[in-house]
Amino acid sequence: MMAEFRFDFAVKDKNLEPENTSENANDKLEHIFGTNLVVEKVASSQKEDSVVKAQELIVDLPAVEDKINPDDIDVISVGNVKINYINSTGIEAEVKIEHLEHHDEDNKTDHFVTAVSNHYDLISGVYEGGLKVWECCLDLANYLAHESTLWSKLDVLELGCGAGIPGVYLMVKGAVVHFQDYNTEVLERLTVPNVIMNQQVKKKDDEKKLGHTCRYFAGDWSDMTSVLMTNGIQNKYDVILTSETIYNVNYYDRLHTLLQASLKPSGCVYVAAKTHYFGVGGGTRIFEDFVNKNGIFNIKSCWQNKDGLQREILKLEFNRSIES
Repeated sequence: MMAEFRFDFAVKDKNLEPENTSENANDKLEHIFGTNLVVEKVASSQKEDSVVKAQELIVDLPAVEDKINPDDIDVISVGNVKINYINSTGIEAEVKIEHLEHHDEDNKTDHFVTAVSNHYDLISGVYEGGLKVWECCLDLANYLAHESTLWSKLDVLELGCGAGIPGVYLMVKGAVVHFQDYNTEVLERLTVPNVIMNQQVKKKDDEKKLGHTCRYFAGDWSDMTSVLMTNGIQNKYDVILTSETIYNVNYYDRLHTLLQASLKPSGCVYVAAKTHYFGVGGGTRIFEDFVNKNGIFNIKSCWQNKDGLQREILKLEFNRSIES
């Protein structure tokens, strides 16, 4: 099932000792951040400014396919397409078992395992919540399903893809899709299996799976342009998708730079997000102000949901008035 919106944070606070990770400590933080937080004292070896280096993943598709457990598969409808995806519960159970079986006290803590095993939704710079299917991901997929655009053969990039449902939908519709997520583990355990399960088969002289045209990139946006390449040439995309990725204002600069470098002159970006992320500070209005101040893109709201927690989809296109 789709995850209910709530960020659980692992907060690094030098004033909190391990024994203070209690309900009282959570209560104090809740007054500050305005949300229910789960406190984790991240190992001192994990620097606050450290990030996962960008890289392209070379995936053994048959090996991944063999590991797909039918019991972990959920199905949702996007337009007229039924999309299969791996639910996070199965992945979390697998990670916890692997952690118990292979944990070695002499080794560094695997921070991804720590996050998943303890049901944290986010540890900034370590795990960025990619295993859960948030509401805005489905908002974006359904919005794309109702667009009149002919997606076939368009070049698409989904940033912070997680389950990759919007990208998978466009793949099914014939687009060539590249998927990016911060964590390699999210891509390997969730995104790639989802792509495999939703591959359509083209029958010509032989069977060719669309999934083989997909590529997968992991790591931080700050150096992502260095790996988003084909034969040494920077990849440019007709459409860039991203959902639930603008919760942290500290990431806006690197996201904006990546969008500017990776979008074709005539392309567009769709950003699906909450109007405001309580306890984090980001949201669509703040991101919109950031984009407008830079002046590179025109930005507008093209879809809104005002029932309950407000969500919307923003569309960005290059500002033609500044073209040389």
